[in-house]
Amino acid sequence: MDANKPHATTMFIGLDPDPLLADLVWEYKRRARELVGPQTFLDHPPHLTVYLAAFDDDVAVLDATQRLAATTTLPSLDIVGWHVFAADGLTGGNTLVCQIADADVRSLRALQLRAIERIAPLRNESATGARYASRLPTLSEIETAAIRRCGFPFVGEHWCPHVTIASFRQFDWPTIERELLADPPQVHAMCQALTLYRLVDGHPTPVRSFAFGRARPATIHVHPIAS
Repeated sequence: MDANKPHATTMFIGLDPDPLLADLVWEYKRRARELVGPQTFLDHPPHLTVYLAAFDDDVAVLDATQRLAATTTLPSLDIVGWHVFAADGLTGGNTLVCQIADADVRSLRALQLRAIERIAPLRNESATGARYASRLPTLSEIETAAIRRCGFPFVGEHWCPHVTIASFRQFDWPTIERELLADPPQVHAMCQALTLYRLVDGHPTPVRSFAFGRARPATIHVHPIAS
């Protein structure tokens, strides 16, 4: 190995929810910690992962992320309850997430496609693939094919956009199921920024956030003309 060549850095593009949703997610995380203690992702800041890979050139990824944000309409997030990724292929636990309304899911998938077109070509393919080597037996053929194609297993129709509370150990899941699932989140929120995160010892560390370049179109109410 060339000692002068920089190591690939694992980074991801994330959508940051507005304070209303962020505070709600932190409250669920606090309650979960009180119930069952530390869990995978429980200490991660509220976000919605759009695309993750390993990169050699941080500056190029920053530039691509900024340009993506500048051409993106401010995304909305209608949270309509819980979704559970049972026996999550990446963690082995049950991953509890805030479910997003179908209309917003379609918009987010379009955003992810644009992110992959701009950012996936910048990835270090070898380092990105190596992240999933130990988990390949638990992933589907479609997911492993997506890793080979663009570096991320969950894309397009097979990506379920979400905001994660935590991935819970199977032993602790009955407590979470009993105490939290009966209190589902219901909130209309917006994404306030597109943020590039670096994973440091598995923990997301914000690198830089970018405002969206396009406002959502105003809703026009048309009133009937009185006869």
